[in-house]
Amino acid sequence: MTRARDGSFLVETLHGTVRAKQVMAATDAYTDRSLPWFRKRLVSVGSFVIVTEPLGEELAREVIPKARLVVDSKNIGHYIRLTPDNRLAFGGRARFAPSDPASDRRSGAVLQREMAEIFPQLSRVGIDYVWGGSVGFSYDRIPHAGQAGGVYYSMGYCGHGVQMATYMGRAMAEVMDGHPEANPLRGIGFPKIPVPFYNGTAWFLPFAGAYYKAKDRLM
Repeated sequence: MTRARDGSFLVETLHGTVRAKQVMAATDAYTDRSLPWFRKRLVSVGSFVIVTEPLGEELAREVIPKARLVVDSKNIGHYIRLTPDNRLAFGGRARFAPSDPASDRRSGAVLQREMAEIFPQLSRVGIDYVWGGSVGFSYDRIPHAGQAGGVYYSMGYCGHGVQMATYMGRAMAEVMDGHPEANPLRGIGFPKIPVPFYNGTAWFLPFAGAYYKAKDRLM
């Protein structure tokens, strides 16, 4: 993406170049090298999910009696819910690694062990599905939205993007239409990740993960 002399943006896509008066970066964990200012402010962290075989009504209600959504309070936490067909969806960081088919399988095995620690009655239950993706974390662990270098942005949802990104997409559309007051995050600085020479490649994640897992064990 480059700026034209008239102030517009030239955005290169797989199918050609688009000229736009306004541009918004909503790339979060998938921010690439074309947006270096944002990459220095985000850490991309893998997030993984397993889904069990159907548990049946009785076992499902034993695991989560009122079928509520569950999130634990650890630093390296889990998010858990029952599906409409009484499977258990069990997600978490598992491994501080990017998502790809091989990594997802390894992370799925970690999640299965952690699931059995929380729910021993599921230790012999089969796993039918596993997948992974990435979530974007800011240094202060809150979302950020505004304008930088003429580019509007909203990102850094820290694992809560399904709800927050939907809301912020509507809010930032209002901002770009001339209503800055629509941005509930306006005026909040977007700090850099305080790691020397950090450019978006989070080589330190395994060390950070080991530290926070150790803290969780001591809780």
